[in-house]
Amino acid sequence: MNKINLVYLILLLTASTGCSSIATNLERNLNNPDIWATIQDINDRYNSRSQEVETGNYGNNFEEIDLTGNWQLLGHGSRINRIRHTYDGIMVTPNNGKPVIYTKIGPNLYQSKGMTYEFTTIHNGEWHSNDKRNLVIQLRRLTWG
Repeated sequence: MNKINLVYLILLLTASTGCSSIATNLERNLNNPDIWATIQDINDRYNSRSQEVETGNYGNNFEEIDLTGNWQLLGHGSRINRIRHTYDGIMVTPNNGKPVIYTKIGPNLYQSKGMTYEFTTIHNGEWHSNDKRNLVIQLRRLTWG
């Protein structure tokens, strides 16, 4: 037997032995209830996190929401407001106007000259005119940052 065949045979035996130990470890782990409990915990956390991201509800309604980005005014064509945080509120810049500063008056609630922005999730909010029109416009986040 030449050296190349011997090396090949040794590698083949090593690989087959390694594969059988991997298979043995896998079989042992699949029969371990603690492993299955860990897998279930990971699966549950993934599902709840997926639902949180989808809905924007992270379980704490008083958590401050980062509003920085573009927000579309639903039902008003292509009107978009750009929102940036300031020291004590937010600055809202419409795509066709000058910026307006809204002061924070509550958790995720901002006011300027009677008008208010209220954000319920990281994806949705409302603008209220709070005058005789009592206009309410739904907002939807378009972009982040």
